[in-house]
Amino acid sequence: MSQQRHQVIIIGAGIAGLRCAQVLHQKGIQTLIIEKESEAGGRIRTREKNGFLLDEGFQVLLDSYEEVRRAIPFAELHTKTFDSGALVAAGSGNLRYAFHPLRHPDRLFYTLFRFPGTLSDMLKMGWMALKYRHAHPDFWKNVQKETTATFIAGAHFSPSFYLGFLRPFFGGVFLDPNLGLPAAYFRWLLAKFFSGSACLPEKGMAALPALMAKTAGEIRLNTPVREINEGTILLENKEILEADWIVDARSFQDKGEKGNFRNTLTLYLEGPAQKDLPQSLILNADPFSPILHLCFPSATQNSYAPPGKCLCSITLSSPLPPEEDAMAVMRSGLQAIYPKVNWEEFSLLETIEIPYALPAFPQGNSLAFRTEGRKLSIGDHCIYPSLNGALRSGREAAEWLIRKIGA
Repeated sequence: MSQQRHQVIIIGAGIAGLRCAQVLHQKGIQTLIIEKESEAGGRIRTREKNGFLLDEGFQVLLDSYEEVRRAIPFAELHTKTFDSGALVAAGSGNLRYAFHPLRHPDRLFYTLFRFPGTLSDMLKMGWMALKYRHAHPDFWKNVQKETTATFIAGAHFSPSFYLGFLRPFFGGVFLDPNLGLPAAYFRWLLAKFFSGSACLPEKGMAALPALMAKTAGEIRLNTPVREINEGTILLENKEILEADWIVDARSFQDKGEKGNFRNTLTLYLEGPAQKDLPQSLILNADPFSPILHLCFPSATQNSYAPPGKCLCSITLSSPLPPEEDAMAVMRSGLQAIYPKVNWEEFSLLETIEIPYALPAFPQGNSLAFRTEGRKLSIGDHCIYPSLNGALRSGREAAEWLIRKIGA
């Protein structure tokens, strides 16, 4: 039996789908989101376990993402920011400093004299950040042949700076330690890190879709789709929904699309509360270690751990050994990286593996979405793999629909 016909039905309540619905709803266009899961958010989720907040997928928020500011009342997130820069573990407890000198003048001495590279590296990195600080937001529209790795090699940074900072930092952002993503994407991200800060919402990253859902119109959860046809959607419960326009905001793997993707593996450790924990990333300069970087989220945003506890997040570049050996391997590696805490006091809280965390970078798209008749496909796999990309894809698809509908 058919229900009332909708102007627009959006399949998927991830960030792109929510943003599309927001913009349409603001124009008075009758919109319905259907979502197979029990909550909105897609790849942005936050687990609560034993009083800890454990983010999945996108694990930090860049406050310089312009699309975030347009989609979310940012002040309601009650964010706390990481320090701008990073500590670099050079082995045997030897820490190097790479912090933004204008934001952390108190660390200028350490950054100058304990930098994870040469003076030439420091000057080149500063010049590069200034040169690309206004990187164009449409960088993704041209076919990108030059990779980040090739671009960085052409800048002739020292091996110590590449291994100690560039590889673990951007390898963690890209989920690709080989830095194979386009150089234009690297330059745009560099501009965002230069002008903004990485931060954590008080209630975890899931606060973003939770806020967006409040202004996205009608959402039906626990509603999986069996089949999409021209103007109709067949649900798993055999109900048929009719729509003038259909927006497919599911993940690329749920759409049955093939292509490259990158996974992420995060370990969360719990331990007793610690004094003077760093509020920054700690990068690992050892290229043979599975640990790319780690941080203590509860040192930045204390809501991430219950009283008397602290939370450690570790990003890995390769799978762990069998579980019974995992913590022994981790403790040995962590002791070499940051011996200022007693890692024997820490235990494994959760292992989170997301096999489809980021799609491949699409090449040469002129639109932030795809069209096929009266169906649109949106998501960061249509533009570039990031939270900002997903939001822009949803917004531009909605603006295109508004022009077509004439609202």
